[in-house]
Amino acid sequence: MDKVLLISQIFDNAFPNGAYSHSFGFESFLRLNLINDEKSFLKWLKIYLEKSFLYNDALGFCLAYDDFDIINLDEILNASSQSLEIKNANKFMAQNSLKTLEIFNSNLLLDYQNLIKSKKCHGHNAIVFGLFCKEFELSKEVLKNYIFSSIKNLAANATRAIPLGQRNTQNILKNSYFLVNEIYENALNLSSFGSEFLGAGFCALEVGNLMHESLNFRLFMS
Repeated sequence: MDKVLLISQIFDNAFPNGAYSHSFGFESFLRLNLINDEKSFLKWLKIYLEKSFLYNDALGFCLAYDDFDIINLDEILNASSQSLEIKNANKFMAQNSLKTLEIFNSNLLLDYQNLIKSKKCHGHNAIVFGLFCKEFELSKEVLKNYIFSSIKNLAANATRAIPLGQRNTQNILKNSYFLVNEIYENALNLSSFGSEFLGAGFCALEVGNLMHESLNFRLFMS
């Protein structure tokens, strides 16, 4: 199998994982007018990636790739968020990704799917892609693709919600290159400590997630 094309396919914006339905809390800050342009969104994105995504998605990907106990990993990731919307978002995206990736006949993903069906696991997208990349012997460096794919999805949602012009969106992506490398390096370092740092978060982001549940009008499910 051509690994370059495989990576291009699974980390493309068109990959149907349902990410277009979720803001992961930035909509709450949009309503407070704390996010209203390219600069303010990039500021939120940096905080989100460094204070939340790193310790959950990026580290979760690494640990799944490194054969960490999947049931334990899934449980910690699910428990790490206080927001029901975020828990459901992670489950929803994992289920969509698992369904789409069935075409590759992955044994590890089939096992994970069975754990979810038997209610031994909840489902998390980082675990799905960590296991998939492990089984198909993709370099752990594809974590950069996973991070950048998440950024692209969030930037696309910000383009609709703020709204932003396409040039602004591309500038956000260009200015996030350093963040991708920073999160990648930090995730690799943290993974050497096992689950010690897994699930850490930032209270302001959690408050934003919880506030989103009570918004009268919402463009996104989280």
